Amino acid sequence: MGLWDAICSGISSIASAVCSGIKSVGSAIVKFAGSAISAVGQMIGGKAAGFLGLVGGLVSGPLGGILGPIIGQLIIKVVVKVVEKLAKMLGIIKEEDKTEELGYRIEEANKEENKDWKQKEDFSSLAEYYAYLKEQVPDEMINHKELKRNHDYYSILGMSAETAAIEEELNIAIPPTFLFEVGRSRMEPNEIRAIADAFRALGYDSVEVMDYFKGKKLTPSEAKRITESIIESLKTYYQDKTEAQLYARLGEMQANSRDDNKLKDVYKDELKETSEKQQIPEI
Repeated sequence: MGLWDAICSGISSIASAVCSGIKSVGSAIVKFAGSAISAVGQMIGGKAAGFLGLVGGLVSGPLGGILGPIIGQLIIKVVVKVVEKLAKMLGIIKEEDKTEELGYRIEEANKEENKDWKQKEDFSSLAEYYAYLKEQVPDEMINHKELKRNHDYYSILGMSAETAAIEEELNIAIPPTFLFEVGRSRMEPNEIRAIADAFRALGYDSVEVMDYFKGKKLTPSEAKRITESIIESLKTYYQDKTEAQLYARLGEMQANSRDDNKLKDVYKDELKETSEKQQIPEI
Protein backbone atom coordinates (compact mmCIF):
# COMPACT_ATOMS: atom_id res chain seq x y z
CA MET A 1 0.00 0.00 0.00
CA GLY A 2 1.40 3.39 -1.03
CA LEU A 3 1.41 6.48 1.14
CA TRP A 4 -1.51 7.99 -0.76
CA ASP A 5 -3.58 4.82 -0.26
CA ALA A 6 -2.67 4.82 3.43
CA ILE A 7 -3.80 8.42 3.72
CA CYS A 8 -7.17 7.71 2.15
CA SER A 9 -7.94 4.36 3.77
CA GLY A 10 -10.30 4.39 6.71
CA ILE A 11 -11.12 8.08 6.47
CA SER A 12 -14.88 7.72 6.88
CA SER A 13 -14.83 5.23 9.74
CA ILE A 14 -12.26 6.99 11.92
CA ALA A 15 -13.05 10.66 11.22
CA SER A 16 -15.05 11.15 14.40
CA ALA A 17 -12.27 9.73 16.57
CA VAL A 18 -9.75 12.04 14.96
CA CYS A 19 -11.87 15.13 15.32
CA SER A 20 -12.46 14.50 19.01
CA GLY A 21 -8.87 13.57 19.72
CA ILE A 22 -7.20 16.44 17.92
CA LYS A 23 -9.15 19.07 19.87
CA SER A 24 -6.99 18.31 22.88
CA VAL A 25 -3.90 19.36 20.96
CA GLY A 26 -5.04 22.94 20.63
CA SER A 27 -6.64 23.32 24.05
CA ALA A 28 -4.24 21.36 26.24
CA ILE A 29 -0.79 20.89 24.78
CA VAL A 30 0.27 18.38 27.40
CA LYS A 31 -2.35 15.93 26.15
CA PHE A 32 -0.86 16.03 22.66
CA ALA A 33 1.32 12.95 22.93
CA GLY A 34 -1.54 10.71 24.04
CA SER A 35 -4.92 10.20 22.46
CA ALA A 36 -4.53 12.86 19.78
CA ILE A 37 -1.48 11.17 18.27
CA SER A 38 -3.19 7.79 18.40
CA ALA A 39 -6.34 9.04 16.70
CA VAL A 40 -4.58 11.00 13.97
CA GLY A 41 -2.13 8.18 13.42
CA GLN A 42 -4.95 5.73 12.78
CA MET A 43 -6.61 8.17 10.45
CA ILE A 44 -3.76 8.87 8.07
CA GLY A 45 -1.90 5.61 8.51
CA GLY A 46 1.50 4.61 7.18
CA LYS A 47 4.43 6.96 7.32
CA ALA A 48 2.65 9.88 8.91
CA ALA A 49 1.53 7.64 11.76
CA GLY A 50 5.14 6.53 12.18
CA PHE A 51 6.25 10.14 12.30
CA LEU A 52 3.68 10.96 14.97
CA GLY A 53 4.77 7.94 16.95
CA LEU A 54 8.37 9.17 16.95
CA VAL A 55 7.19 12.58 18.11
CA GLY A 56 5.18 10.97 20.89
CA GLY A 57 8.29 9.09 21.98
CA LEU A 58 9.83 12.35 23.17
CA VAL A 59 7.67 12.08 26.29
CA SER A 60 9.47 8.95 27.47
CA GLY A 61 12.92 10.50 26.98
CA PRO A 62 14.83 13.10 28.99
CA LEU A 63 12.42 15.87 27.99
CA GLY A 64 9.69 14.24 30.06
CA GLY A 65 5.95 14.74 30.23
CA ILE A 66 5.93 18.54 30.07
CA LEU A 67 8.64 19.56 27.62
CA GLY A 68 8.22 16.42 25.50
CA PRO A 69 4.65 17.21 24.34
CA ILE A 70 5.44 20.89 23.90
CA ILE A 71 8.50 20.27 21.73
CA GLY A 72 6.61 17.49 19.97
CA GLN A 73 3.96 19.89 18.77
CA LEU A 74 6.61 22.42 17.75
CA ILE A 75 8.34 19.74 15.68
CA ILE A 76 5.08 18.88 13.93
CA LYS A 77 4.40 22.52 13.09
CA VAL A 78 7.94 22.95 11.72
CA VAL A 79 7.73 19.79 9.60
CA VAL A 80 4.33 20.76 8.19
CA LYS A 81 5.64 24.19 7.25
CA VAL A 82 8.93 23.06 5.69
CA VAL A 83 7.24 20.28 3.70
CA GLU A 84 4.75 22.88 2.45
CA LYS A 85 7.63 25.16 1.38
CA LEU A 86 9.37 22.31 -0.44
CA ALA A 87 6.13 21.29 -2.14
CA LYS A 88 5.77 24.86 -3.40
CA MET A 89 9.39 24.97 -4.59
CA LEU A 90 8.81 21.77 -6.58
CA GLY A 91 5.55 23.04 -8.08
CA ILE A 92 3.44 20.43 -6.29
CA ILE A 93 1.13 23.08 -4.84
CA LYS A 94 0.80 26.76 -5.63
CA GLU A 95 2.33 29.56 -3.62
CA GLU A 96 -1.05 30.65 -2.25
CA ASP A 97 -2.08 27.12 -1.24
CA LYS A 98 -2.26 26.09 2.41
CA THR A 99 -1.48 22.60 3.65
CA GLU A 100 -4.41 22.48 6.05
CA GLU A 101 -6.84 23.34 3.23
CA LEU A 102 -5.35 20.57 1.11
CA GLY A 103 -5.99 18.18 4.00
CA TYR A 104 -9.54 19.46 4.43
CA ARG A 105 -10.33 18.89 0.76
CA ILE A 106 -8.76 15.42 0.78
CA GLU A 107 -11.05 14.43 3.64
CA GLU A 108 -14.07 15.85 1.82
CA ALA A 109 -13.15 13.85 -1.27
CA ASN A 110 -13.12 10.63 0.75
CA LYS A 111 -16.51 11.03 2.35
CA GLU A 112 -19.12 8.47 1.38
CA GLU A 113 -21.39 11.06 -0.18
CA ASN A 114 -18.59 12.11 -2.55
CA LYS A 115 -17.58 8.63 -3.68
CA ASP A 116 -18.46 9.52 -7.28
CA TRP A 117 -15.73 12.16 -7.42
CA LYS A 118 -12.61 11.51 -9.44
CA GLN A 119 -9.72 9.93 -7.54
CA LYS A 120 -6.04 10.79 -7.29
CA GLU A 121 -5.29 7.92 -9.68
CA ASP A 122 -7.25 9.73 -12.39
CA PHE A 123 -4.62 12.47 -12.47
CA SER A 124 -0.94 12.48 -13.32
CA SER A 125 0.09 14.57 -10.32
CA LEU A 126 -1.07 15.91 -6.98
CA ALA A 127 -1.03 19.39 -8.53
CA GLU A 128 -3.66 18.36 -11.09
CA TYR A 129 -5.71 16.47 -8.52
CA TYR A 130 -5.70 19.40 -6.11
CA ALA A 131 -6.81 21.76 -8.86
CA TYR A 132 -9.80 19.44 -9.32
CA LEU A 133 -10.48 19.32 -5.57
CA LYS A 134 -10.51 23.12 -5.44
CA GLU A 135 -13.23 23.06 -8.08
CA GLN A 136 -15.21 20.51 -6.07
CA VAL A 137 -14.65 22.35 -2.79
CA PRO A 138 -14.15 26.06 -3.58
CA ASP A 139 -12.98 28.40 -0.85
CA GLU A 140 -16.49 29.53 0.03
CA MET A 141 -17.50 25.93 0.78
CA ILE A 142 -14.78 25.38 3.38
CA ASN A 143 -16.10 25.23 6.92
CA HIS A 144 -13.51 27.54 8.43
CA LYS A 145 -14.67 26.95 11.98
CA GLU A 146 -14.11 23.24 11.50
CA LEU A 147 -10.79 23.93 9.80
CA LYS A 148 -9.61 26.07 12.69
CA ARG A 149 -10.89 23.66 15.35
CA ASN A 150 -9.03 20.72 13.79
CA HIS A 151 -6.15 22.65 12.22
CA ASP A 152 -3.41 20.23 13.31
CA TYR A 153 -5.25 17.22 11.96
CA TYR A 154 -5.92 18.75 8.55
CA SER A 155 -2.34 20.04 8.41
CA ILE A 156 -0.91 16.57 8.98
CA LEU A 157 -3.29 15.07 6.43
CA GLY A 158 -2.24 17.65 3.83
CA MET A 159 1.44 17.26 4.72
CA SER A 160 1.15 13.52 4.15
CA ALA A 161 -0.16 14.07 0.63
CA GLU A 162 2.59 16.59 -0.09
CA THR A 163 5.22 14.15 1.18
CA ALA A 164 3.94 11.45 -1.15
CA ALA A 165 4.21 13.86 -4.09
CA ILE A 166 7.70 14.96 -3.03
CA GLU A 167 8.79 11.33 -2.97
CA GLU A 168 7.67 10.99 -6.58
CA GLU A 169 9.42 14.20 -7.56
CA LEU A 170 12.71 13.34 -5.85
CA ASN A 171 12.48 9.67 -6.80
CA ILE A 172 13.29 8.38 -3.32
CA ALA A 173 11.23 7.37 -0.29
CA ILE A 174 10.95 9.73 2.65
CA PRO A 175 10.50 7.57 5.76
CA PRO A 176 9.00 8.86 9.02
CA THR A 177 12.46 8.91 10.56
CA PHE A 178 13.56 11.49 8.01
CA LEU A 179 10.53 13.67 8.70
CA PHE A 180 11.36 13.45 12.40
CA GLU A 181 14.96 14.52 11.79
CA VAL A 182 13.71 17.41 9.68
CA GLY A 183 11.90 18.68 12.75
CA ARG A 184 14.70 17.92 15.20
CA SER A 185 17.12 20.12 13.25
CA ARG A 186 14.63 22.54 11.67
CA MET A 187 15.92 21.67 8.24
CA GLU A 188 15.38 24.00 5.33
CA PRO A 189 13.74 22.77 2.10
CA ASN A 190 17.06 22.71 0.28
CA GLU A 191 18.67 20.73 3.09
CA ILE A 192 15.96 18.11 2.62
CA ARG A 193 16.63 18.06 -1.12
CA ALA A 194 20.38 17.85 -0.64
CA ILE A 195 20.16 14.91 1.75
CA ALA A 196 17.64 13.11 -0.46
CA ASP A 197 19.85 13.69 -3.52
CA ALA A 198 22.87 12.34 -1.64
CA PHE A 199 21.19 9.11 -0.60
CA ARG A 200 19.72 8.58 -4.07
CA ALA A 201 23.15 9.14 -5.66
CA LEU A 202 24.56 6.39 -3.44
CA GLY A 203 21.92 3.96 -4.63
CA TYR A 204 19.55 4.09 -1.66
CA ASP A 205 15.83 3.85 -2.32
CA SER A 206 14.96 5.51 1.02
CA VAL A 207 16.50 8.38 2.98
CA GLU A 208 17.61 6.42 6.05
CA VAL A 209 19.22 9.43 7.61
CA MET A 210 18.44 8.58 11.25
CA ASP A 211 20.71 5.52 11.21
CA TYR A 212 23.44 7.68 9.72
CA PHE A 213 22.98 10.52 12.20
CA LYS A 214 22.96 8.16 15.16
CA GLY A 215 25.88 6.09 13.84
CA LYS A 216 23.87 2.86 13.71
CA LYS A 217 23.88 -0.07 11.26
CA LEU A 218 26.62 1.51 9.14
CA THR A 219 30.25 0.62 8.69
CA PRO A 220 32.75 3.49 9.07
CA SER A 221 33.42 3.43 5.34
CA GLU A 222 29.71 3.65 4.48
CA ALA A 223 29.20 6.50 6.95
CA LYS A 224 32.11 8.32 5.34
CA ARG A 225 30.60 7.82 1.88
CA ILE A 226 27.31 9.28 3.06
CA THR A 227 29.01 12.24 4.71
CA GLU A 228 30.98 13.08 1.59
CA SER A 229 27.90 12.69 -0.60
CA ILE A 230 25.77 14.96 1.62
CA ILE A 231 28.47 17.64 1.73
CA GLU A 232 28.86 17.61 -2.05
CA SER A 233 25.09 17.80 -2.44
CA LEU A 234 24.81 20.68 0.04
CA LYS A 235 27.42 22.58 -1.97
CA THR A 236 25.03 22.54 -4.92
CA TYR A 237 22.27 24.26 -2.96
CA TYR A 238 24.43 26.44 -0.69
CA GLN A 239 27.13 27.85 -2.92
CA ASP A 240 27.54 30.83 -0.61
CA LYS A 241 28.68 28.65 2.31
CA THR A 242 32.15 27.28 2.94
CA GLU A 243 32.85 23.58 3.27
CA ALA A 244 33.61 24.14 6.95
CA GLN A 245 30.19 25.72 7.45
CA LEU A 246 28.48 22.80 5.74
CA TYR A 247 30.35 20.27 7.87
CA ALA A 248 29.39 22.27 10.97
CA ARG A 249 25.72 22.21 10.00
CA LEU A 250 25.85 18.48 9.33
CA GLY A 251 27.51 17.94 12.70
CA GLU A 252 24.75 19.96 14.33
CA MET A 253 22.12 17.70 12.77
CA GLN A 254 23.92 14.63 14.08
CA ALA A 255 24.17 16.10 17.58
CA ASN A 256 20.46 17.00 17.60
CA SER A 257 19.58 13.46 16.55
CA ARG A 258 21.59 11.87 19.34
CA ASP A 259 20.49 14.01 22.27
CA ASP A 260 16.88 15.06 22.97
CA ASN A 261 18.16 17.76 25.30
CA LYS A 262 19.58 19.60 22.27
CA LEU A 263 15.99 20.33 21.28
CA LYS A 264 15.75 22.83 24.14
CA ASP A 265 18.22 24.99 22.21
CA VAL A 266 16.69 24.29 18.80
CA TYR A 267 13.32 25.52 20.06
CA LYS A 268 14.46 27.90 22.77
CA ASP A 269 12.53 30.93 21.46
CA GLU A 270 9.25 29.02 21.20
CA LEU A 271 9.79 27.40 24.59
CA LYS A 272 10.25 30.78 26.19
CA GLU A 273 7.06 32.04 24.58
CA THR A 274 5.17 28.90 25.57
CA SER A 275 6.38 29.06 29.16
CA GLU A 276 5.05 32.60 29.43
CA LYS A 277 1.67 31.69 27.94
CA GLN A 278 1.22 28.44 29.86
CA GLN A 279 2.77 29.85 33.04
CA ILE A 280 5.16 26.92 33.44
CA PRO A 281 8.73 27.30 34.71
CA GLU A 282 11.40 27.97 32.10
CA ILE A 283 13.82 25.10 31.65
